[in-house]
Amino acid sequence: GWYIGPFAMYVSAEGKDDITSDTAKATGTIIGALFGYGWFWNSFNMMLGLGFQSYNINAEATTTVDFDSVNRTGAAFEWTIGWAF
Repeated sequence: GWYIGPFAMYVSAEGKDDITSDTAKATGTIIGALFGYGWFWNSFNMMLGLGFQSYNINAEATTTVDFDSVNRTGAAFEWTIGWAF
């Protein structure tokens, strides 16, 4: 049957260069929604969906490399298969 699947994620990453002691950190959110259809049989299922997602990632670093924030909206795609046993 048909489905609507909203989603939201929080992401975070940190890193440190042991030689130069430079550090970097990025945090942000990803939100979106998928619209699709699911097929279900006795022991097998498949989902197929399309939608959108929006990224808002902020980065900072103690280095000479220039880091920018990422704010993008784009397409989202889902294709999943599963077996029950």
